[in-house]
Amino acid sequence: MTHLRKRGATRRRGELVTLPNVGSQLFGVVTVSDASAGVSGQVHRMRGMVETHDTTKHPLVYEQRVDLGAR
Repeated sequence: MTHLRKRGATRRRGELVTLPNVGSQLFGVVTVSDASAGVSGQVHRMRGMVETHDTTKHPLVYEQRVDLGAR
């Protein structure tokens, strides 16, 4: 039972691309809502995140990619 629970908790559930948020932290909880995608109030843990920036383009590009885990 413990093995199945751990597997479900560590399974990747998707990826989210957004503007950087300084309050984000690994394994923090996020709520995802997007009416155009038909998603409303789904809760996930953040399994990983990468922040990137490109200052050679105009307008400047700043983004944060978040791997979503268990609900």
